[in-house]
Amino acid sequence: MVRAHSVILALAVSAALTCSATAQTQKAKAIYTASAAGAYQISFCPPIPVAMESAGFPGYVCTPSGGTPDNIAKVLADPRSLGFVQLDVLARWALDNFEAAKKLVLIRTLACEGLWMVTREKDMATVYLGQIVGHARRLQFAIADGGSRASFEFVQRIDPDGLGRASNIEIVDNATTAIERVASEHADVGFFVQFVEPTNSNIRLLQERKLRTVPVVNPELIAARVSNMPVYQVQSFNLSEWSAFGGNGSLTTTCTPAVIITGAPEAIADLEGADNQRALLSMIKAAPDTAFLPRDNRMVRLISSSRTVPGPELKDMLAAYDAAKRKAEASTP
Repeated sequence: MVRAHSVILALAVSAALTCSATAQTQKAKAIYTASAAGAYQISFCPPIPVAMESAGFPGYVCTPSGGTPDNIAKVLADPRSLGFVQLDVLARWALDNFEAAKKLVLIRTLACEGLWMVTREKDMATVYLGQIVGHARRLQFAIADGGSRASFEFVQRIDPDGLGRASNIEIVDNATTAIERVASEHADVGFFVQFVEPTNSNIRLLQERKLRTVPVVNPELIAARVSNMPVYQVQSFNLSEWSAFGGNGSLTTTCTPAVIITGAPEAIADLEGADNQRALLSMIKAAPDTAFLPRDNRMVRLISSSRTVPGPELKDMLAAYDAAKRKAEASTP
């Protein structure tokens, strides 16, 4: 798999681009986001068309879509378009679509989307993921559809002896439904992937339903790579500004980077279009990070205040995971 990962995202852009861009007056081109009410569409996308127009690339429009799998298909169909995708879902897709993956280019990394696992069990917050993994065969999982579903499938694929053993899986409409299925005792564990951002009502819903978030951290996730880039990071998100959030004001879990993709220049048939695409790639790669930050100051503070869990703390989390997993497996008939 390491070899597959290293080649999959040969989604690399040539570092030495010598062509210069001229302003384009083509028809509107899409920047595919996800749901119309989601963070990609509302917070992350709006600054991008402005930055691109200032650099001589007008006509890009933030466009709602079906999420990462849909965005991959749309960018393949129209290489000049852009799409927001979860890195783990892109990696999962690329494993099964090796040749098609060569037609895509990863051009920008944004914030990190958390993998959220929730449960009613009061002691889950202390034993972490190991207890769930140890009992995976008998637990009922409610998995949000779309990118969250694709993330869970990827996690199962890279961890066949852990969460890969889960078989009692219900796919539900969205994260809210996954939370409610757990709260109503129709599922033991809920799973979804989302930004913990100021407008995300699901984080508050977790508090209202008195559910526990379980840090989704194990060795298999940490080891996953795409072109030597970690698919997952372990971060703590500072939620102290949220009056509805109690405790120490933070949540820790694994997260996957949100990235922007577009078509590789080689996927565009006409020479002028391919040259314009190279110039576009060069501009986006060279643009300052501030050009791609949301305009919501609270969102910016949330992104900047998230921290990578340090080595010693991560080591303790992995030790707790391993101990809990072994204990759960030993008690499972």
